[in-house]
Amino acid sequence: LLINNGVDRILTSGTDWKENKTAIQGITLLNQIIELANSNIEIVIGGGINIHNVNKILDQIQRLNNNISIHSYSGIQKNGFTKFELVKSLVKKVEKYN
Repeated sequence: LLINNGVDRILTSGTDWKENKTAIQGITLLNQIIELANSNIEIVIGGGINIHNVNKILDQIQRLNNNISIHSYSGIQKNGFTKFELVKSLVKKVEKYN
């Protein structure tokens, strides 16, 4: 249904929108979504991701394909500003999974 309607990317933490939980808490559903996507839709994992937990999340994610991305917004900010050092550190941690 999603593919037929032109959807090629989904941002999810693997948790219910109203639960206010993080991707760490959504690992089980994230893995199910990745399997169902079957490389046809990019799964963008977001929800509380930062330099301290990105490895824990990616270590538990099934990499059945390379169609997975990480989204971090507040996890790379300090005092409301994006910090280059945090972006660089996050990218370095994620690159080892490619």
